[in-house]
Amino acid sequence: MYMMFNADNVAVFYPYVFVYMVLYMPTLALVNSVSFRQMKNPEKEFSFIRVFGTLGWIIAGVIISLLDWDNSNAETGALKNTFLMAAIASAVLGVFSFTLPKTPPVKNAEGNKSFAQIIGLDALNLLKDKNFLTFFIASVLICIPLAFYYQNANPFLTAVGLENPTAKMAIGQGSELLFLLLIPFLFKRFGFKNTILIGMLAWAIRYLLFAYGNAGELSFMLIIGIALHGICYDFFFVSGQIYTDAKAGEKYKSSAQGLITLATYGVGMLIGFWVAGFVTEHYKTAATADSFWQHVWLVPAGIAAVVCFLFAVIFRNDKKQLLMPSRRNMLKTLAAGSVAASLSPLTTFANEEKSMYQLKGNINHSVCQWTFGKVPLEELCVTVKKMGLNAIDLLAPKDWPIIQKHGITCSMCYIPGKVSLVDGFAGTEFHAGLIKDYEEGIPLVAKAGYKNLICFSGNRRGMDDETGLKNCVEGLKKYCLLLKNIK
Repeated sequence: MYMMFNADNVAVFYPYVFVYMVLYMPTLALVNSVSFRQMKNPEKEFSFIRVFGTLGWIIAGVIISLLDWDNSNAETGALKNTFLMAAIASAVLGVFSFTLPKTPPVKNAEGNKSFAQIIGLDALNLLKDKNFLTFFIASVLICIPLAFYYQNANPFLTAVGLENPTAKMAIGQGSELLFLLLIPFLFKRFGFKNTILIGMLAWAIRYLLFAYGNAGELSFMLIIGIALHGICYDFFFVSGQIYTDAKAGEKYKSSAQGLITLATYGVGMLIGFWVAGFVTEHYKTAATADSFWQHVWLVPAGIAAVVCFLFAVIFRNDKKQLLMPSRRNMLKTLAAGSVAASLSPLTTFANEEKSMYQLKGNINHSVCQWTFGKVPLEELCVTVKKMGLNAIDLLAPKDWPIIQKHGITCSMCYIPGKVSLVDGFAGTEFHAGLIKDYEEGIPLVAKAGYKNLICFSGNRRGMDDETGLKNCVEGLKKYCLLLKNIK
């Protein structure tokens, strides 16, 4: 920054700014990763921490305008003082950083990491999820309208004659500060999809206000457009960072932030600034002086509206899909019917919003592993512990050492083999195979210190209720006799 301040021409200035940005941009993802790692509830805590960055942005913008670096003194080169101010602030921040608490990396339970994991390529696995892929692509595309704002907002406000444009643009950071604090409430009230759609829609509205506003009677349109920055930025980018952290889980937590930063400030900004530059240069010759800025702003307004529409259509609000089994699968399970080997406490499905509250401990909550089929068991254990739960149901013997390592119990065990959701005690032809599997499995359950082992009635296959119940009673008598004979 100091060398940029001393540069007297572009040829000297550009190499410095290029090297600085190459070194600086990765820290955006790094600071998010470190922050999320230290938080117990990022949905509630991150926005409060992030708000101080916005406060710093506001202070810088106000100083630049108050000292008139961006207006009458700009022609004398006063604007370069911005880099001197940033150099001093960076030095102070660097020294202060050494006083922060230690944040050692989390030990890798899986042993040595692969080269792909070290450089963050493992986070690409998140793109296999349709929702995350949709969000990733939307992040790239929405950066095109963002680039228009970064590139053209200040020149536009100056050109149309708005006084103290840099200070007025700080209104946007003021609204950003306000809406950052509202994100936890909005997440809980509207969910991720609706929150992010509001952000994208705000981009389109903002640029329409810029296109048809002026510095005279319609100056209020420009001020409102600036003030919408809080909704535009917070509701999409900050919400997106929180969503990425939640979606990634423990396994991809750090590398996922790098991936979304690559999508936005890397690929997205590269495409965005190219498009913004192309459109601006095009209308310099294709439009009249009066309609120049109007034509420029209508382009990002249209892009934002299209991205908003496509995201609304393609993205599925996966909050319930991730946390609850589908209604159809639940009905299948209930229709098949299941009989527990012994009575057990009532279990409940884990609910994301419940993790925001401290559990009282008077109810033994658990989750079923099959409802989170795509989530690795190690990762599920970490999440379950964070939620304050202590049990995972329907796990086979091969899974027990994993949960025991995390201090989690299996409150309802499952034995593979002939034991099946559809082939149960309702069919007498399955009794021999089931009893054989339970004869081998019950000692394993007892040895592990668990008390409950599930068994199923199975599908009726056309039989009436009375026959099915009679067959189940006959099978369960054999099962109870088996329990007496096993020491």
